Amino acid sequence: MEAQIQSTAQKKGGTTASATSIAGNTGISLPAVPVIQQKENSSLKHTPVTDPVIQGVFPDAYNAERRGNQNGIAEDDVQMDHIIPQDTLKKFADTYNIIKILKSGDSVWVDTVAALDAFATALQNVLPDDTDNLAGLSSALLKHAMVNMPANVVPGRGNQMQGAENRFDPQVEDNGNGVVTETPMSLLLRGAAESMKRLTGMITSSALPSGVAVSRERNYDADTDAFIAAELNTITAGLNSMNNVDDPEFDNNVWYMHGDKSVKKRSANWLDVQGGLQVGVRKPPQKPKTHLKFSMLAKTLKEGEAVSLLPVLVDIRVEIPAATWRHIYARHFMSTFEWDIQGVNTFWRTDPYTYLLNGGNNELKAELKKLLADSFNFSAPWDSVDEGEADDAAWSQSAQKMFFQGKADSYLKKKNDERMVYAVNIVLDSIAPEDATLGDALEPATLNQLKLAQEIA
Repeated sequence: MEAQIQSTAQKKGGTTASATSIAGNTGISLPAVPVIQQKENSSLKHTPVTDPVIQGVFPDAYNAERRGNQNGIAEDDVQMDHIIPQDTLKKFADTYNIIKILKSGDSVWVDTVAALDAFATALQNVLPDDTDNLAGLSSALLKHAMVNMPANVVPGRGNQMQGAENRFDPQVEDNGNGVVTETPMSLLLRGAAESMKRLTGMITSSALPSGVAVSRERNYDADTDAFIAAELNTITAGLNSMNNVDDPEFDNNVWYMHGDKSVKKRSANWLDVQGGLQVGVRKPPQKPKTHLKFSMLAKTLKEGEAVSLLPVLVDIRVEIPAATWRHIYARHFMSTFEWDIQGVNTFWRTDPYTYLLNGGNNELKAELKKLLADSFNFSAPWDSVDEGEADDAAWSQSAQKMFFQGKADSYLKKKNDERMVYAVNIVLDSIAPEDATLGDALEPATLNQLKLAQEIA
């Protein structure tokens, strides 16, 4: 049952609707979305907030009403999915209230102040009219408002297979002829979500100056000012992409059924023709175990009279076992497909071993960096972590253009006044394409027809 506490609101550019405040909701129980389990007392991972996380059921009447106004699908079958996850939005609302302290008095943090003003304007433009005084919003109400930004909430199908849960859920569209891609707005929101997580991971109330200190040059750091401002500006660009756009509507072209489960199409070239496809016509080749070594950079804050921005080096080692290569060919390459038909079936357009270790090697590394940044908090404040602190993650999720299964472990190898160094080890069990420039896809029903045709032949 949808929990609703009513207050009057009007959506920008829309009609009067009833919005719901989460203030005073004692005694109301809201269903929680499962989130990735993370170790307690670890600062290396992005830990979820403890506030209720709700998927498809809203305490906001405007979005609740949208569920009943979707063409081609019954209200009870609609699930309202967030592009930027609720968890990310809620935690950033807390971080925003910390950063906002830098606006007080005669602040010398000019870049951040300007970025905060631009962010507040952009946020105002995508929130209901009854939240026009951002300065007066409590943390809880700000979280509520951000979670219910209508353009960030996309109607989809319920009872999903391999849904995004509490991860970034890209908005996709069918561009014709079965080519499904991520929308331009979703790409900007992806960047905003990444910036939100970076700021949330590194900023604490004790790290930044407050009170009269914000006007003192000795408490000011230009690099930190520029960094925070740049991240806020990326978030603002994402919010601006939602301004004056129509509310997203249910798009049946990017959904299909697999048994009783709903499946959202991934970015790919979706094939619905059977003629000429060479599927499962040869055995998967044997490829040797592969090792990759590369690094990525992050930044962290160190407290002091003036906060300082320190570099973080992440040394990464990746193992792709021979069994993984065989799996990739058996599940995700059309000519060597072994007919393990599942709910989602994507195929590398070119030979995966050749592509991933040569022309696509930088793309592979970039995707792994995205997944690591989403799984671990390498920007954890200098004062909050100790050498040797470790954590791990199990993956069965996409980064952006590729889907990974495997595991990763991370530990803080070195920490001094100049930098921090993390060591990461990754073992991959699968790599699949999730981008129209990299791969093709077939619905299970199409693959079953192909299999039957081959058996008859």
